[in-house]
Amino acid sequence: MKPTEVIQELIKELKRELIIEHNKDFLELIGLPIDKVHIKRLSAYLNRNGAIRDNKFLLAVEKKFGFDNTIWIDNNFNQKNLILKAIKRLSKGLYSESASQMLDRIIIPNFTLTHEQKRLLREFEATNRKDMLESMIDNYLNMGLLDKTMENQEFLTKLIEIAYIKGLYSIIANLLLPNLIISYRQSVKIQKIEAHTYGSLGNYKEAKYILKKLIHDNTIENINLKTSALSNHKREILSSKDIDSDNLYLLIEGYKSLFESEEIYSYYTGINLVYMVILGRLKFQDDIRFKEIDVNRIYQLSKESLKSDTTHEPYYNIMSDLEFQLLLGHNGVLQKIESFLEMEQPNPTFVERTLRQMRLFVSHTKDSKSTIVDNFKESIKILDGYIKYKQEQETL
Repeated sequence: MKPTEVIQELIKELKRELIIEHNKDFLELIGLPIDKVHIKRLSAYLNRNGAIRDNKFLLAVEKKFGFDNTIWIDNNFNQKNLILKAIKRLSKGLYSESASQMLDRIIIPNFTLTHEQKRLLREFEATNRKDMLESMIDNYLNMGLLDKTMENQEFLTKLIEIAYIKGLYSIIANLLLPNLIISYRQSVKIQKIEAHTYGSLGNYKEAKYILKKLIHDNTIENINLKTSALSNHKREILSSKDIDSDNLYLLIEGYKSLFESEEIYSYYTGINLVYMVILGRLKFQDDIRFKEIDVNRIYQLSKESLKSDTTHEPYYNIMSDLEFQLLLGHNGVLQKIESFLEMEQPNPTFVERTLRQMRLFVSHTKDSKSTIVDNFKESIKILDGYIKYKQEQETL
């Protein structure tokens, strides 16, 4: 069989075993992303003459099914035999979870939000006081809206998204996520929220494990996912009172590799990188390795991403730019932060995440006489004051 015929035979057997439902599911199965940045249609990889257009596609198939490259040139009998053996391995449980998800899609009807669920979600989104939000969650629980039923899945998904923005991490981890069925819990959006929730609760290993499952290639989204995974490792390192200079430099090397990957220069990776380099310079002043890294270059390369990256809330683009300036010792940044908070009135939950990052940095540099550290201490006061101001407003 020609290479395209091998693929067609594979897909036929996968459908027979209910491991995939549509041709496009094959791309997801072999680990090729199908988001808006990537090719979504299987036909885009196949030529009419029987050849495969993309070598990456061939390698992904070989890796997923345990083939060597002779599969594409072998005789028909051997090719079909290898395919049947590979499908048998899959059906025995290697991808039983994928099969379960597919069965969900095949036999379970699609439920949408009811008018009442939409109304409750609007009320929840409009509420900011934490005690009131927790009371509303209790009401939803008593109403049966948090039960693990298909009728509740869309409601739970939307509720988790809103609760995450409001910083209700314990509620998400303990009360909401466990009630999602597999096909909902394994969506990319929910898994990202789950990972960041665990990271916010200090469960860095669980966060890294989830993020590792989501990572594929070097798109901006996946570079950011890898950065998130590395940042959970960073928090583990910095949670210790004493930091080893070699471990810190190894972390920096990881960020550098991600930052330069595919010449995308994600600001999210860049700001984490510069934080760690400046920390190294302040904490290990005689270690030349930290001085050799050009932090100004990192900032300049990050500027395009600061303008165009839409994978995060706009708040983070602006605040990360200000954090870059603080770390590089620019003048007038404190006034810019005050002005930004006053003009934009960002969500306090976003500000709390910035505050945690700054406090972690200062906790390891507080004895330094550097102006940079002094400015960070002042920034913390500004951000903390803003959060308290917003909390007071909510009680009025």
